[in-house]
Amino acid sequence: MKIHNLHALLQDKWFIHQASAHALLASLEAIFIKKGVVFKTNKKEALFSTSPIITHLDGAHKGPNTKYYVAIMDFKSPIFKYDQECGPSGTKSKATALYQLEKDPSCVGIVFDFDSGGGQVSGTAEFYDIIKSFSKPIVAYTDGSLCSAAYYIAAATQHIVANHRAEYIGSIGTMIHFVNMDGVYEKKGAKIITAYASKSTDKNRDFGNLLQGNPDSYIKNELDPITDTFIADMKAVRPALSEDVFTGKTYSPKEALAKGLIDEIGTLKTAINKVFELSKSNHHKPKNSDMGKLNIKQLPKLHAVLNLKAPLEATNKGSYFNTAQLNAIEKALAGSKPDTSKLQNQVAQFTNRIKALENQVNDSLRALKKPIAGTLSQKIATLKEVGLTLGKADAKKPTALKIKTKNKKASTIISGIDISGALHS
Repeated sequence: MKIHNLHALLQDKWFIHQASAHALLASLEAIFIKKGVVFKTNKKEALFSTSPIITHLDGAHKGPNTKYYVAIMDFKSPIFKYDQECGPSGTKSKATALYQLEKDPSCVGIVFDFDSGGGQVSGTAEFYDIIKSFSKPIVAYTDGSLCSAAYYIAAATQHIVANHRAEYIGSIGTMIHFVNMDGVYEKKGAKIITAYASKSTDKNRDFGNLLQGNPDSYIKNELDPITDTFIADMKAVRPALSEDVFTGKTYSPKEALAKGLIDEIGTLKTAINKVFELSKSNHHKPKNSDMGKLNIKQLPKLHAVLNLKAPLEATNKGSYFNTAQLNAIEKALAGSKPDTSKLQNQVAQFTNRIKALENQVNDSLRALKKPIAGTLSQKIATLKEVGLTLGKADAKKPTALKIKTKNKKASTIISGIDISGALHS
């Protein structure tokens, strides 16, 4: 066991089912009490293997010699961030394996094969993020336990299959199974002394409370925030989950299906076939649905600038331009000017209408021997004031005024009630 994994066993926080946590205690007992600390170097396990059933993308052929395959990645032990010398690989190495498979054109996708009660908090959420952004389909499968950190990882995949004989599914939550080893060291003659700087009053306060048997502050400040993030991540990728699964309970396959924890009850072959199904769909349709919108009809100006006769090439990560295309776009942008001709015509028409209205108002003011200075609004106000004055003098009948205009049109009737209508003709 590597030294950083040993440290994790002694003091780290865990996404793990209780039974698996007790199993790890047996490892600690063997290391510290019975055999002492021993680090062995054995040959590392294979990070992934191909499925015994390999089929073409079109499903026409089956057998180990065909071009396309599904990779199987095992999670059959407590999940660590780093590799164990005498055990399985950690999430860091598994991430590296995923990147290799992503580059392999013959690999159409991956099945994660789980039988794990969970594992270390550190590294799990990071691996979850990697799976969410992975370009090829990943399907999770379990025929045993799929708990806590294992479920955290599985939830990020595109589909979860559980065997009807699977045991525990769920256990969404966080815990610490802390072992105070002071007694072991003291039995061997060691004396443990801990001291803090005078200004470090809050340093390790929660952990110190935990050591003294007062875990409340540690739970509130350490475990609860991690669990809140765990639950938020689960809701983000599986919004149909029942709320009661977030208490940390585990479920049978049938119960898990009803609660939204899994998508299907089946076998490893079911999971493999699902990868091929998803891969075939992705093969004809980019993962990002927005990529399907990049066609020549919807981007005619861009295609004209690039002199393209076919739609832009698109991947699940977007469309990319070569140097010549970028230069063409830059040149087009440098020489482009906004088309303001339509706006200019509208402004000119509006200006002419305002000018004609003001001429009519001026003619009316001259006929009334009123000054024509001021803004158009002020002139209209003057006309309204004249109309109200005339209306008060004789409100029963309109007063007719003969207004001589340049074009010698008929006289204008000014009503004591309202003259504004005559100004909008």
